[in-house]
Amino acid sequence: MDILIVVLIAHVVFGSLGLLSGTIIFFLKKGDNRHKVIGRVFAWSMYTSSIAAFILSLSNKLPFLLIISVFTLYMTYTGWRYLRIRKRIMFNKLKLKDWAVPAVMGAFSMALLVRALYALSVQNQFGWVMLFFSALSLMMVIQDLRVFSGKVDAKNFHQLMHIQRMIGAYIASITAFLVVNTSEKIELPFWVIWIGPTLIMMIPMTIWLRKYKVPLVQKNEDGVKEYSLPSTKDDED
Repeated sequence: MDILIVVLIAHVVFGSLGLLSGTIIFFLKKGDNRHKVIGRVFAWSMYTSSIAAFILSLSNKLPFLLIISVFTLYMTYTGWRYLRIRKRIMFNKLKLKDWAVPAVMGAFSMALLVRALYALSVQNQFGWVMLFFSALSLMMVIQDLRVFSGKVDAKNFHQLMHIQRMIGAYIASITAFLVVNTSEKIELPFWVIWIGPTLIMMIPMTIWLRKYKVPLVQKNEDGVKEYSLPSTKDDED
C-alpha cells in the first residue's frame, strides 16, 4: 500500500476522532477525570492528524492543508505545554526549547504574511485567508512572548492559555472538516467557511475565559487591593 494512502487514512481517522472528542469535552465538567482522559484523546488525535496533514500538504502542494496543520500543531502543543511550564514562567527559568516554539511559529507567520501579500498582488482572493491567519498567528506569538516575559494579569494564566489554545485547535479541526466537505457542495463565500468557525467560536471561548479567570489583583473585605502570585501547587513541570 502506498505510504501516502496510509498517511491519508491516519489523517481522516484521527481527525474525526479529534473532532468527536473535542465536541464531547465542550459538554463535560472542566477539570474532572473524564475531561482529562478525553482531553488526552483529543490532543493526541490532533497531533497525529496534523502531522499527517503536514506530510500530505507538502507532497500534494496543498497550502490550505499546510496552514491548518501548522496552526493545529502549534495550538495543541502550546495548550498542553502551558500547564507544565508555569513555574518556569513565574521564576524566569524558561529553557531554549520553550522559546523555540514561538520563534518557529513567528517565522511561519512572517512567511505566510509575505505569501498572502503576493497572492493579493496577483488577484488571488485566497490571499485574504492567508492574511487573516498570518495576523492571528502573530498575535498568538506576541501573546506567548508577553506571558514568557512575566506579563500576566491572572493567577491561573496557565489554565486560561490552555483553554484558549485547545479551543483554537478544535476550531482548526472544524475548519478543516468544513473546507473538505462543504466548500464544493454549499454555495458560500470561501471566507465564510475559512474564517466563520473562528468568529463564531470566539463567543464561547471569551465567555469561558472570563468565567474562569482569577485576577492577580483582588479586593479584600476592607476594599484594599491585594496581589497574589500564581500557585505552583501540583505543577507537573
